Amino acid sequence: PPRVNILAPPGNYTVKLQAGGQEFSQPLTVLIDPASDGRLGEILAQTAMLESLAEDVKLSVTLTDSMENIRTRLRSLAEKWKHDARAAQSREAAEALERKFSVLEDRLRQPQPVAFYELPVQLTAKLVYLAGHVQSSDHEPTTQAREAYAFLKGQLEDVRRKYRKIVEDDLGRFNEILKQKGIEGIVAARL
Repeated sequence: PPRVNILAPPGNYTVKLQAGGQEFSQPLTVLIDPASDGRLGEILAQTAMLESLAEDVKLSVTLTDSMENIRTRLRSLAEKWKHDARAAQSREAAEALERKFSVLEDRLRQPQPVAFYELPVQLTAKLVYLAGHVQSSDHEPTTQAREAYAFLKGQLEDVRRKYRKIVEDDLGRFNEILKQKGIEGIVAARL
């Protein structure tokens, strides 16, 4: 899955190594690249934004995984009920709910890997691209990068809100159908 790798900003660290039941540690100082014209404050601002972006990429991937797990279970149930006339309504409900999650998941995930300039580029790829842009220098993130991030973060929160609503309302009703049939309900990640 996509993720954001963050370089350690300048500062003092302790490196620890565990091997053969022993632990070794040694101090380490990361210095500002002498060829860089970035200042420590700028690098720290950049790191803070990258840490936030990394958390949002992680959330996006977790949302995608959760929806894919739910969709897999819904497809399995719909297939199971495919030739059972008595379960036609249940099958239709499973298929309709799977489509709802599919539409929402498609806002996050690239159906196929594409270059950033090719459409459609979905939210997770945009967050990863922005992280790469922010990390491309030793300077504070630009106003444009901050504005882009605020916009993307808003889109991610919208997906999370819709996910929660579908889980609480639609999946909750569908789990009642499963309960009446004596089938274990579908458990969704709480995000």
